[in-house]
Amino acid sequence: MTKDVRDKLLRVSELEEQRDALKTKINTAEDVDAPDAAAIERLGTELRTAEGNLKTARTEYRAAVEAEPETGAPVVDDAEYRERLRLRDKATIGGFLLARMQGRMPTGELAEYAAACGVRDGIPIDIFEKDRPAPVEHRADVATGVPATGSGATLAPIQPFVFAR
Repeated sequence: MTKDVRDKLLRVSELEEQRDALKTKINTAEDVDAPDAAAIERLGTELRTAEGNLKTARTEYRAAVEAEPETGAPVVDDAEYRERLRLRDKATIGGFLLARMQGRMPTGELAEYAAACGVRDGIPIDIFEKDRPAPVEHRADVATGVPATGSGATLAPIQPFVFAR
């Protein structure tokens, strides 16, 4: 998340707090024995302005999120991590399996890779990520909490089987 997106999300949060505070003030002003109509009208105007500002801020936040490029896992620019990736590219699952079937420990780069992953006996789980593309982050819509890609659930194909009788 970039600084711009964080700032816009913070702005949305601040405006939501401001709106909630105005609603509380209106409720408090209406609950007294002799409510002041002018004060309630003034607070109502402030509330409508705050809701308009909130709507604008939410729109700006959504635009900033959509404009932000979707990336996979964060890139770590560490010498040890780069070395581990280099070793992972040379290592194969077959090499680990062959060593196990021959009853010996992996040697050479396989042993270095296992040690870099902190695995003493077995296959490092990282090796299964070797040819997998980086994951893409999917974000939820802030206003509704619904995933940005939609729910994707359609029950039409299974309804006749569930309710057949």
